[in-house]
Amino acid sequence: MAVIRVYPDGEYVDGTKFDDKITTFYHNNLPHRYINGHAGDDLIIVRSWSFSREHPTYWDAPFGTAGDRIDGGAGNDTVRAPEGANNIYGGTGHDVIFAGTPVYEGAFDDPFFWRDLDDVVYGGSGNDTIYGQGGPDRLFGNAGADHVFGGQGDDTILGGGGHDRLWGGDRNDLISGGRGNDVIDGGKGSDTLTGDAGADKFIFTGGRDRITDFQDDVDTIKIDRDFYSGSKAQLFRDAEIKGGNAVFDLDGKHKLIVENVDALSDLRDDVFLF
Repeated sequence: MAVIRVYPDGEYVDGTKFDDKITTFYHNNLPHRYINGHAGDDLIIVRSWSFSREHPTYWDAPFGTAGDRIDGGAGNDTVRAPEGANNIYGGTGHDVIFAGTPVYEGAFDDPFFWRDLDDVVYGGSGNDTIYGQGGPDRLFGNAGADHVFGGQGDDTILGGGGHDRLWGGDRNDLISGGRGNDVIDGGKGSDTLTGDAGADKFIFTGGRDRITDFQDDVDTIKIDRDFYSGSKAQLFRDAEIKGGNAVFDLDGKHKLIVENVDALSDLRDDVFLF
């Protein structure tokens, strides 16, 4: 493995065709603008740093401006980037991307801090795992069977091609499955969920969610019993059609709306409690 440690005196950081570990350090407003791991299974870590006479302190920090880019390249890569890393591309291979997460490697006892800025992450081809963390992120799984976690913040998540598993997290998210048979869980908050093509499964785990394109006898809905203690029969007795939408008011606080439904009977064999 090639170990590459780069300090803030240039704009381009290039890995090798082998398995690289690339660690970049910033100081003040001098970030590296472009990082490319190239071929190989790479680990890319982005940090900021300051130095005092007593001890150095490292932390994850905002990555810079809209021109910044981290590219894992070919291979199965792991990318750990701070909040505000404007464009992160996994490239080909099965990648794991942490957007806006602190990095602890045991080198120092100092805590790492990060800000809740917005990230744009592209998984590329392959079966990728993407973690949005804090901030309003835009996360694109693209091709492959991807696992995408929005985390905290109002996120936009697009699964792309493949059978994806998409989780919104804690805030008000916009999630679209894309092609394939996807599993979509908005999490907490008021989420807008779109399955797109394929036989999709929508998981309701609280909040006030809206499903925009439910396909009768194709898609399914699973409602967590933590948010509804009654039976399925009671669930449908309590539901109503309002404005052309099916409305499931679970307890006055948590609500699920399924758009463009003519009759509740259309959903009866597609909705399950778990």
